[in-house]
Order: sequence, then structure tokens, then C-alpha cells
Amino acid sequence: MERFRERPWYLWVAFAIPAASIFLQSVAPLEPTFKEQNLAVLLGVLGAGLVLVLWIFYTGDEIARQALQVFLALLTLVWLYQNVSVLLDGFTFNHTTYFVPLLLILIYFKVPSRGELLIAGLVLGYSMVIIIMISVFFGGHFGIPSGFSVSDNGVSRFPVLSELLGIENRWGGPFGSVNIATPAGGLLVMLGTLYRRWNRVVFVLVGVLVLFLGQARTTYFALGFALLILFVWSAWLRRNRFSAAIRWALLVVSVAGAAIYIAVLDPTVNGRMPIWTDYLRLVQDSILTGVGSSGVNQYLIEMAATQPGLIVHDHGHSAYIDGLTRYGGLWLILTCAVFAVAFYAVWKARNGFLGSRGLAIVTFIFFAGLTETIFSWAYAFIYLLALIMVVSLARDPDVTRISIPRDYPPARKRFPAEFHVNSLPD
Repeated sequence: MERFRERPWYLWVAFAIPAASIFLQSVAPLEPTFKEQNLAVLLGVLGAGLVLVLWIFYTGDEIARQALQVFLALLTLVWLYQNVSVLLDGFTFNHTTYFVPLLLILIYFKVPSRGELLIAGLVLGYSMVIIIMISVFFGGHFGIPSGFSVSDNGVSRFPVLSELLGIENRWGGPFGSVNIATPAGGLLVMLGTLYRRWNRVVFVLVGVLVLFLGQARTTYFALGFALLILFVWSAWLRRNRFSAAIRWALLVVSVAGAAIYIAVLDPTVNGRMPIWTDYLRLVQDSILTGVGSSGVNQYLIEMAATQPGLIVHDHGHSAYIDGLTRYGGLWLILTCAVFAVAFYAVWKARNGFLGSRGLAIVTFIFFAGLTETIFSWAYAFIYLLALIMVVSLARDPDVTRISIPRDYPPARKRFPAEFHVNSLPD
């Protein structure tokens, strides 16, 4: 029992809940099971209760400090602001939203060790792998919806999939959209950089599979830039005498290449530019607090009535533009502050255990959110957990720790008797 209490089971259970909820939401989205709530919500509520009980039994006593404190506080603040905005707008949210502040408070008072946080990352990654593979192999059978039948499946952009494998459409899996599934694949690839051997192989292979099945091109740009960050601030490049020149050359060429691609080949960013323009125009009269979901819904109704046949979008295809429109500039400032603290934490830890991997993971999540509404601070989504994990890992860069063997110094190389620490020069 004592060994059980020494392990942060609360964190590991918490990191398994989002993927399981995604899967249950895809299987039974509209079937109430208890108090008019579906299985996904029920799992979130019961899971939160279990997490709290396990936290009480956990004997860990390290309190969050430095950047992690500020990060958790900002997450709590933006969660509160967003939910208050929703209530003032006359809308409601499901009870799983309370899992977010609960988890943030629990982590604040009992922060697990590095190894335990990495296990949490494995739980998050493998829970995603499991629901993805179930959808790929059993979609369309046993009551599991086909991942190729999502509303935005479209025609496959890779002829090799259609001609050789007979896959005619893009895949959204249990995520319900190709634009949500593809970033999840990118996150798996980035999580794979934290591990070695089979864990890395599994995460990267399944992540690449999702990238090829979902085929959301904007995610490729986010992943490519994250991998570039992973390389240019890697330990290997730091040892190169021309590291600074190589680093900035690669960054400039990559940014210029992306800009040229968008300007020449994809000026609308796959149709997103008109959507962004409409949403930004909508929020102009209420830039500070936003127009709320009611304002967005009213806009969609007016567009459908005045322009029949027009394809309207119920979200801004950008986490930041959508949030700005619904909740206003205050929400956007808080969101930018969350990412600023996350970048600061992983940047300071870049010479320690995390290396450039933490920086790359935060970079991917940030840039993936630029072109798709992949997260909302109201719920414990997979990207939120990934951010919490890397910032928690970054709280201790380990650059000052020195492990001294017990038999040091060697017997034949003892220091002179007159040598003392106090004799070292200033």
C-alpha cells in the first residue's frame, strides 16, 4: 500500500481521460446515460472524482514553483474568464469543465517527479494510439463510426492512398474532423521525441499514419516548424562552430519559404483567409469582450438567410481568432500570456534534460492553433495536458545538478590535505 501511495496515480488517470472521452463522444454523442449526460461527460465527472481520491492518497509533497506556478495560475484565470463569459452570454457548459481547475490545483500542491511526468506522457500518447487504431481497424463495425465518414472528409489528396490502398477520402477518426485529427497525429510525433526505443517508434509511426490519413496541410506547416526548432536548438547543433549562422539561416529560409508558398500557391490558406476576415469583422464592435457564441450563431443565421448556398463555418478555423471573436481581447491576452510563460519555461530548460524537445512541443501546439480551432481552455483537452507536462518537466532544467560517485575522488588522486573548498579563488 505504501508503494501505491508513493506513485502519482491521480496524474496518470487524469492523462488517460481526454482520449477516452473523445472515443466515447464519437461512439455515443447523443445518447444520455445518467442525468441526461452522455458517456463522455459521465466518464469525465467520475474520472475527476477518482483523480481527487487518488491525489489524497498520494504522498508527494513538492509544491509548484517559479514558472510552473505562474503557468498554472494563468490557466486557471483564463479558464475562469472563458466560463464566466459563456454564462453571461446565456450559454451553458457540461460539468467536465470543472476538471480543469481541479487538476491544476492538484498538480500545484503535489508535483510529480520527472520520471512520473514522463509516464503521464506515455499514458497520454498510448491512450491516443489506442483510440486511433480502434477507429482505423474497426471503424464502421461494432457500433464504432467510420473515421472516413466525417463531415469534412473530402477527397484524398495523396493519389498513392487511393490508387494503391483504395482509400478515397480523408480520415477524421474519433476526432470528428480531419482538421482536428491531423494535429493529434502531429502531437503524437512530437511526444515521440521525448522517449526512446519502442515508445518513440510507436508514437511516431501512428502519428505519421494520422498525418497521411487526415491530410490537413496546415498541420504539416506547424509540425515542420516544430521539427525545425527541435533541430536548430539541439545539443548536436550547439556543438557546431557555425551553429549560430546555421540556426538563423535555416529559420530565415523556412519563414521565407512558407511565406512564398502561401503568397504564390495558397493565398487563402486553404480557404481560411475569408473565414478569418469574417470573424475579425464580426468582433470589431466588441473587441474587448467579444460577441459571444450568441453573436456567432446570429451571424451564421444571417449569412445562411441572405446568401443561400454559402458554406458557413461555426468556428473561426483558428483557436485565437475564434476565441477573440467569442470572448474578446482579454481572452486573447490571457491566452498569449499562457504561451509566453510556457515558452519562457522551456527556453530556460533547453540546456537541461528537455533540451529543445520542450520548446518544439510548445511551438507545435501554438502554431497548430493558428490555423485550426484545436483547443478551448474550458476543457482538459490533449494539448492542455501536453503543455502541463512539458512546463512541469521544465521547472527543473537540471543544469546545476552534479552527481558525484561515492568513491570520488579516486584513491590514487586524492587532494592534498591542505586543499579546502574555502581556499578556492573568488
